[in-house]
Amino acid sequence: MGASSVTGVGQGRANHQKGPGNGRNYFVPSVNPHVVAAGTLDTAVTTTVTFPNALTGSETGYAVILTTEAAAAAGRSAVVSAKTDDASGNFESFTVAVENAGDDVMWMVVNSGYGLEVTA
Repeated sequence: MGASSVTGVGQGRANHQKGPGNGRNYFVPSVNPHVVAAGTLDTAVTTTVTFPNALTGSETGYAVILTTEAAAAAGRSAVVSAKTDDASGNFESFTVAVENAGDDVMWMVVNSGYGLEVTA
């Protein structure tokens, strides 16, 4: 017969660690796209979003997704009018165009590969 412990100490205790040290906070699934950047804009008619550090790979390896609650309700739209790479070929910025200045736009950038790999 094995020893067991109801208090969590002693010979029969479970040998595991709770909290951030168990790797759950750093788990990255390897088979789905990932959000790599996100934010909100209070736009002028056109607004450029420049990343603090360019994202690895060309802009063709990323999708920029926009949504705007007030503009959509009023029948207006927000579109990505340009995506640009830096001199090294990494995704550096994108430009958002709206029909009405002042529309709040929420955006996210998602890689188009599997896991953390970007496909161009």
